[in-house]
Amino acid sequence: MASEPQVKDPVAFAWGTDGKLWVAGGTDFIRSTWCPMSSVEVFDPASNTWDRSKGHMSVARAGHVMAVLVGELYAVGGSSGSDSSGERYDSRADHW
Repeated sequence: MASEPQVKDPVAFAWGTDGKLWVAGGTDFIRSTWCPMSSVEVFDPASNTWDRSKGHMSVARAGHVMAVLVGELYAVGGSSGSDSSGERYDSRADHW
């Protein structure tokens, strides 16, 4: 069984066009406060492993949504940005 992801609730996730589960954001308990995170982790069901080396989102987010539209991965909203803020992942540059 693969180890658990490092991200914490409330995370967002989406199945990528690469057949992998992308999990991003959430919260971490820092100095007695729950803080939004920008981390991204990718689960590969074929190898049963987590990849924690992907580029972080440009905005720390918790309570956001992720979706794949026309082959592109998006993260939108969340507690650290306005509900209308969003970003797209560039898989070639490994950058949000």
